[in-house]
Amino acid sequence: MGESRQLTKRIQEAAPRLFEQVNRLAARWLGPLVANSQARGPAHDKHINDPIWGTITLHPWEVALLDTELVQRLRGVKQLGLAHLVFPTATHDRFSHACGVVEAVERMMDQIDRNTKARQRFGRSEDAPPEISDDERYLIRLAALIHDVGHGPFSHAIEPVVGKLFKTELLQLEATLRQEIPRTDKVQVSEAIAVLVVASNAFQTLLERPLMDAVRARRSVDELTVGLIAAIIGATDGSARGALGALVSSQVDADKLDYMARDAYHAGLPIDFDTERLISKLEALCVEESVLSRRLADLKERVRNSPKHRCQEIGISAGGTGAFEQMLVGRIFLYDRLYHHHKVRTADSMAQRLLHYADPDAAALNLDILYASLPDDTVIRAFGGLNLNLGTHEAPVRFPSTPASAEIAQAIISRQLYQRAFAFAGRFIAGLDTELTGTADDDAPMESWTEDEKDLERSRVMNRVNKELADVEDRLNAESEIAKIALDIGQALPSDHPLHEQAIGLASHHVIVDLPKTPHPPRITTIARNDDGRLDVPDVFYDPARWATVYATQRRTGFVFAHPGRRALICLASRIWFLKRFGCVLGEAADRYAKSTQLIEPQWYANLEEKGVITPIQRGYLERPRLVYVPLQLEDKHIPREWREADPDFVNKFNARFASILPEGVSALAERELVQTLRGLFRTMQTWASDSGFVRSKIANERELQEKLRQALRQIPLDIDEGKEVGGGETDLVAFKRVLIENKELSDPSDDPLLKLPRTGVQGRRYVLPNGQSFLISVVAYIAKTEAGHLKPHECVDVRQLPGIDNPFVEIRVAIRHSDSMPSDAGKKKKK
Repeated sequence: MGESRQLTKRIQEAAPRLFEQVNRLAARWLGPLVANSQARGPAHDKHINDPIWGTITLHPWEVALLDTELVQRLRGVKQLGLAHLVFPTATHDRFSHACGVVEAVERMMDQIDRNTKARQRFGRSEDAPPEISDDERYLIRLAALIHDVGHGPFSHAIEPVVGKLFKTELLQLEATLRQEIPRTDKVQVSEAIAVLVVASNAFQTLLERPLMDAVRARRSVDELTVGLIAAIIGATDGSARGALGALVSSQVDADKLDYMARDAYHAGLPIDFDTERLISKLEALCVEESVLSRRLADLKERVRNSPKHRCQEIGISAGGTGAFEQMLVGRIFLYDRLYHHHKVRTADSMAQRLLHYADPDAAALNLDILYASLPDDTVIRAFGGLNLNLGTHEAPVRFPSTPASAEIAQAIISRQLYQRAFAFAGRFIAGLDTELTGTADDDAPMESWTEDEKDLERSRVMNRVNKELADVEDRLNAESEIAKIALDIGQALPSDHPLHEQAIGLASHHVIVDLPKTPHPPRITTIARNDDGRLDVPDVFYDPARWATVYATQRRTGFVFAHPGRRALICLASRIWFLKRFGCVLGEAADRYAKSTQLIEPQWYANLEEKGVITPIQRGYLERPRLVYVPLQLEDKHIPREWREADPDFVNKFNARFASILPEGVSALAERELVQTLRGLFRTMQTWASDSGFVRSKIANERELQEKLRQALRQIPLDIDEGKEVGGGETDLVAFKRVLIENKELSDPSDDPLLKLPRTGVQGRRYVLPNGQSFLISVVAYIAKTEAGHLKPHECVDVRQLPGIDNPFVEIRVAIRHSDSMPSDAGKKKKK
């Protein structure tokens, strides 16, 4: 028929199986209302008392839709999932929130109209949009009312389960929406379900009925459908007033204004939001390229592609900046104190695992089950295979369950929540909370770190953690790994050991790995109008990009939650798992945060080493938490092609020799610096060896060698310092910060320069120790005694223990040939 019919058809084609199930649900939820073709709703508006907004007004068609199962089922879906197990008064539901969003969006539109009239009154009508018409207002209100109908039991906790069941189709649906509706961003699972409800046969039929005449007004059903979907997902339908959809879903929307105030109120948290001030500063902005700041480059592109090179956006006046920032910061406090409270995270994670273990293979789960019109408490009992207590009523569908889901359900019902056994975050990494970090040997070097270097190390570890534990499937696999280690521990210990008993009957469902998402938006997308008419990003102190980075690497805290009766065992297994999986141990701060300081007996590590559960090196790290070192990882790409061809095993032999001397390795930062230095040095050696002019030239002394080497390495380029004062002496060269390069010259010709090298390393060690390293590079210039001394470049490298030193200390010896008349080569040429 039209644009919407094409859109609904493409939606159906993108997610056929998911649409079929949603279509079936929508037919049941909306059946009675759709069956009455002449339904008009009540004769007048209805008013609802509300603790947040005072009075909420609903129009007749909204009341009619409100009384269907589509919206009424939201009474059983708690807004905060299982947070009421931690905050007892947080029992409010998605139904009251949906009503609140309708009122919030109405007040926002009222204020936008008032501000538009004020601008017209004071002679600034040239950029003032027209007044919001009734049909535009009704469309946005309708989108607000149904924006949450895609939520299932436990609110957001169910989304990963639905995401797993329909992963491919959800991705295809998002791609379709991106193609069809401009400015579509990430589509959440609940939004996708709501979109499919709007596209369903029942809802499409409802939009055609007289009940929706006021909403439809001048529009076709097609246009109305596109507008509703665009508002729900926070996009724009491309119309001149499509920007109004931002009031339902954007950085400053009715959804946030309601849930933030409602959640704080019901949780009993004294977090204030100046909602009235923020709403009072809302404006519909006419955007032209001439009034945009350079920081709004993406908006400039949109303006250039718009009719008449102008578009409408919802923003705030500069006077609302303070209230806007208060909202952003207040949201962070809500995440910190409520949404990411460790017991709330435990409860929500248990709800997710309840659904997973009820049907591990997802063979029986479907939307008829997941979206059954039952309250959350009943759903818990259903998936646990427990008595539903429905009286004379029967469950609408048969719920799958297993002994594992039954155990989790009983734990939730009796509030025997899993407990913290292990906490992990960038700020807990051992060895970075003091100025110096050591190794297992108290007499070994101590490595100094700047604050920037500490942040780099935290980022290195936590970026990997965040990536490898990003999805529920990743975390489920991690739980299986921890459970396996826990069982190995239990089997390795004697039967009278306390951990042996905890391991009896242990399974993966007794372990939960949880890693919350960042609460910080990637950037500020709200637009502010300054007094001079210029449009810019609001001038706030809060920088979401910077805070998001800090949060991801330092503040973001993951947990391993454990069945209360198995906490000590899972705590120990988690420490071992984190060390083996991510090459990292955490300090006492992590134990304090997880309240696990008294769970582990030190002698248990010795028991586990004896039984082969952990290695001696791993035991050392676990007994004395510190920065975990990494092995040297020189790769084929780091050496010249000629070296790989001459000796394909060069890299393996080099790494193995280095590891034989320093089995614990070096810090990750030192490893990166050493690899980059070796790469540059090897490249320089190959270049010089291939240059007959260089080989014939004479290196007069160590100073000349140092100067040639310095120039060559800086041209690569490497960060090279010369004559740096360290440890009471002056070094030769220092690459980056941690790689010392000592230079020497053999006074007598030699065919074995690597053995004849002076004991430069002993002196160099004095310089390296204050910088915390257990390695150095010694470069020697030599003259070949005979043709046997004409070594190939890859033969001029050796890795050995520094002579005369008791502690493990690597000396990488490198020989550079010079002053070579090459008589044999000359002889060959003459004979020829």
